[in-house]
Amino acid sequence: RGEQSGGAIPLSSPNRRLELDFSFSSHGGLPSESDESARVEEDGLSPLLCFAVRAVVISHFVCELLDKITNWSSWVSIVGEAGFSLPTSELALATCLLAWSVMLVLLGRDLVLAAVLLTIYQVPTSLFFESGWYEWSDSASAVGGVLALALLAASRTGHASSRVALAARTLREERVEREAG
Repeated sequence: RGEQSGGAIPLSSPNRRLELDFSFSSHGGLPSESDESARVEEDGLSPLLCFAVRAVVISHFVCELLDKITNWSSWVSIVGEAGFSLPTSELALATCLLAWSVMLVLLGRDLVLAAVLLTIYQVPTSLFFESGWYEWSDSASAVGGVLALALLAASRTGHASSRVALAARTLREERVEREAG
């Protein structure tokens, strides 16, 4: 897979594979997005499958978010009874943090940031509002899932955008060499 052949420039690493077939059209530009040769594949997995995995991992937090929104008054009372001085504001802050993090994971963006934010959300939630090993284990599993996603994302060497830029720069250099020679 690491060989160059014709117009194809496969770029690969142990963790991430990005295959691009750049071919210049008659008008001198890159192929359109609808062109089969411009397709980007990551590890042979479909984007839908990747989304489904992220959705399963984040399901605990989605349920928490929906529960906070649909049972707002009840949660304000629970937070107030736990001894917090501004329960409505503190619940609003926690809910916004939770919503932002869930969206990051579902979109597959900034997974390390999302994992940190969800850990910041879940640890105090577990300490103040959960009792018993079962609930703590459930929370630990949820945090472990998003941390695993974050570690997987962080272990990827080179992001697709930087690799595309490198491939485009290489193509420009090759074109300049062909035109000069």
